[in-house]
Amino acid sequence: MLTYVSALLLLLVATSTATSSLERAKKTSDPNQWNYAMPGSGCSYRGRTYNNGAAILGANRCSKMKCNNGILNYIEIKCLYNNICYGVGDSVRGGRNGCHLFQCQGNEQFMAVNSDPYKCRDAFNRCRICQG
Repeated sequence: MLTYVSALLLLLVATSTATSSLERAKKTSDPNQWNYAMPGSGCSYRGRTYNNGAAILGANRCSKMKCNNGILNYIEIKCLYNNICYGVGDSVRGGRNGCHLFQCQGNEQFMAVNSDPYKCRDAFNRCRICQG
């Protein structure tokens, strides 16, 4: 009987310790993962609610935003191309033939650089000025 009571007490202590450990983890870890913002102070983004002060990845998984009293503000804007994040102003070659120059804009999108003359591939597979 004494062994049975001891086992029950040990189980009760382990359960209460696990609960307090979970609560401690919630308080000390990333606030985004617990999804319990205070009413009126959090931000809603893509179906989730984030705490005030939380840093959130944008839809393209490159840009970062911060929740500030219910408003999301960008703290870092980047563009995604071929699974690589590029900063605003960075350029990449891409498009149908890989010779068009694109530049990352402040709206998280790449736009074609119209002043770039290299738009065709030659017989050696190098980008050159289009002929004809």
